[in-house]
Amino acid sequence: MTVHRDRAMVIDRSPQATYAPEQLGRTQALTPEGYLLCTAVRVARTGAMLYRPDEVPEVQPAPNGQMIVVTRDADVLFDPEALASFNGKPVTDDHPPALLSERDARKYQVGVTLNPRRGEGADSEFLVADLLITDAPMIAKILAKKKREISLGYDAEVEEVKPGLGRQARIIGNHTAIVDRGRAGSTCAITDKENDMAKRKMSLMDRVRAAFRDNDETALESALADASEVLGTGEPDGDEGGVHVHIHNGTREEPAPAAVLTDDGDPNEARFKALEDSLGGIMARLDEMAANKVEPVAPVVETTDEDPEEEVEADRSEVMDAQAKAEIIFPGFKTGTMDGTPKRRALTEMRRDVLARAFNDSARRAVIEPILANTDLAKAKPAQVRVLFDAAAAVAKVHNTRPRAITAIPQGPMTAAKMQEQIAARRQAKR
Repeated sequence: MTVHRDRAMVIDRSPQATYAPEQLGRTQALTPEGYLLCTAVRVARTGAMLYRPDEVPEVQPAPNGQMIVVTRDADVLFDPEALASFNGKPVTDDHPPALLSERDARKYQVGVTLNPRRGEGADSEFLVADLLITDAPMIAKILAKKKREISLGYDAEVEEVKPGLGRQARIIGNHTAIVDRGRAGSTCAITDKENDMAKRKMSLMDRVRAAFRDNDETALESALADASEVLGTGEPDGDEGGVHVHIHNGTREEPAPAAVLTDDGDPNEARFKALEDSLGGIMARLDEMAANKVEPVAPVVETTDEDPEEEVEADRSEVMDAQAKAEIIFPGFKTGTMDGTPKRRALTEMRRDVLARAFNDSARRAVIEPILANTDLAKAKPAQVRVLFDAAAAVAKVHNTRPRAITAIPQGPMTAAKMQEQIAARRQAKR
């Protein structure tokens, strides 16, 4: 077979090359089947990440009750076992409610993760991978730039260094989710540029807002450092001079005048004044909203789902509650660790899955069957599924803690070997 290099894209930086004849950009191409190949995508980074105390039960909160810091070192992220564990794993549209398995992978999979490796040069602190997207709707979202941030799902061991500080010690990959917002923010996303100039062009306020949104201390420090550089050196940041902060509050306003020289001829003073005026406008608007109890207008999201609430990102408390109840209904059900929060739709699917597994398990059916009655789980509405799930958890909790009846009375003389055998059997029954 002849490969025409002027029109084909062959990725040969790793042992397994991927053939993609129709090149769309430096890092994106289409295969003969129409699949989208995205290469060298940043999927995770080293460094510190912020978690709420309820997200990391392995680490005791600090005395001040602030966010818990969990570090991810290079020797853990780039461990050969960790790298190999992500190879060939599913790419999903948003996080599934729990770690994927052979039971439910096809329900969520929209692609496959290939060639996970440590990045080179500027990407040396990132885990990068090639993503082969095989689902038409997901391909359309990526090409339209509607959804590009990356969040990994994995099983991790977290060690407590001290209260408020933990360290990831081992990572086993499960899936790669394409999400609206990932914990690493826009630094881990599908792009098609030589370098991330979009980050440089983003306004100061947008970057600060994104850092707060993602609880990303590193991104916040980077934004503030760049602001100092721009204000201190006079380097333009997108436009010629000045700092522009746009407040979209439903009214049309004249653009703020560009910064001008002050009487003493210092251009930096003008930039500081422009920034102060912009921040003052934001604070005034927030005060007005608080006084009038005006809620910000959420952007309209087009969806084909019958229940818009299902497309809303679930609260962390709701996720934790669902995961705990899943373990009660079907002991051994694993949810794992995710660099993001699933949407309510995913939680609904998890509840369906757990109820179905318990119903199909001979040891659990007696508990679940009276609650489900003749309900068709596949057709049940989200609210109905949640009611059934909560009811099943309540009944299963009582069942799990009820003392077991003695089913057999030991026969014959008691020996040391028989006693040890009975002790082992009782311990096994308690697990």
